[in-house]
Amino acid sequence: MYRRSLKYSNSSSLSRARFVLKNSFLGLSVLKSLPSAVFFNSAKSSFWGSGETYALHIPAAGIADTDSYPHSLLYPIPGNDDAFGSVLFANQLVAKTILIAKIANMLQVYQRFCERARLQALRFARRKKFNYSRKSRSSFRQRYSR
Repeated sequence: MYRRSLKYSNSSSLSRARFVLKNSFLGLSVLKSLPSAVFFNSAKSSFWGSGETYALHIPAAGIADTDSYPHSLLYPIPGNDDAFGSVLFANQLVAKTILIAKIANMLQVYQRFCERARLQALRFARRKKFNYSRKSRSSFRQRYSR
């Protein structure tokens, strides 16, 4: 009803603005919790985003040029954010670092799992009814061999 009373140009601009906002914040609606860290390609072009991360106490890293304001970034990376090569290089370094950290975390989880399995096997072997000594093996063979 309200939509019909608007002019055609206002109605289309509102629907376009709604479409732009929906597409801009679509990824944020999927988030269940705050991210543990954020990386920005340019501190200058992402001024508002870096300010939001600063306000929410989320650690932020980004490429800071001489014409940017790096105070809202916790870890500013000095570099030329206008050149494609430097942005690509910084993104590749960050991606490799994240992968290495994930692999190290998976390795720690695997080592903890192996240690728990080893301890559980030792506890299992210490029980009296599962005595794996030479005598028990020979008596087992005598009972069940034909």
